Amino acid sequence: MEHKSNVRVVEMSACLVWLRDLGPSFVVREGDTRLRREIAGVDWQYNAYGGYNGLFGPEDHQLNRRKGHEEHITEDNLVARKVLELERIPRFETNFVLEGGSIHVDGEGTCITTEQCLCHGNRNPHMSKDEIENQLKTHLGVSKVIWLPKGLYGDEMISGHVDNICCFTGPSTVLLSWIDDKSDPQYEHSAAAFDVLSNTTDAKGRKLDIIKIHVPGPLCMTEEVAQPFLGSVRVFDKDIFQFCFAVLP
Repeated sequence: MEHKSNVRVVEMSACLVWLRDLGPSFVVREGDTRLRREIAGVDWQYNAYGGYNGLFGPEDHQLNRRKGHEEHITEDNLVARKVLELERIPRFETNFVLEGGSIHVDGEGTCITTEQCLCHGNRNPHMSKDEIENQLKTHLGVSKVIWLPKGLYGDEMISGHVDNICCFTGPSTVLLSWIDDKSDPQYEHSAAAFDVLSNTTDAKGRKLDIIKIHVPGPLCMTEEVAQPFLGSVRVFDKDIFQFCFAVLP
């Protein structure tokens, strides 16, 4: 990577590679002018996507214990703090368990998440749905939370993160993972999400413009199929290029 003058490369110890899930959620408070805007970071608690009931299942319990699983969780839990300390940004600590990929916000008071993830007993089992929603409103400064029933089919390992099924691309506009085949198990998940999104508004009372983006078909792997480490994925689909440029200018 060619280093730019405004890019600083920082080496940081972590077991997990997804900074979006481990890192802080940045929040802003507008001042008198844009230059006086205050920025802070929310430091959530991380428990490896539900601990032994999530990313690390019962079969992995002893294996991960031998590898220092608890040590890895502790190490990963320090990432948000380190990022904020490096950038000298105020830190808001919370005991609420959450990964960044389980929420999506529009920057105008609306948050989208899934019941499958945030209401799962392996995150914050002592909290009701209303209590969880209040936590989101308190820490993110949002005034409305849109609850989708489930995430992407097959995403059970991380309990159905919303970032795999739905995200904001701008004010009152969302992308929704979609499939036309009603026999596909993903159809039920996407249709349920579409129903919720079609019958709600954002925090400013605007109806949502829902853009469907078709999910790719399943990739079947056998023992004879190998993906080399040095290989790369090349995308030649011109339609998806044009689509991305249109919705993400």
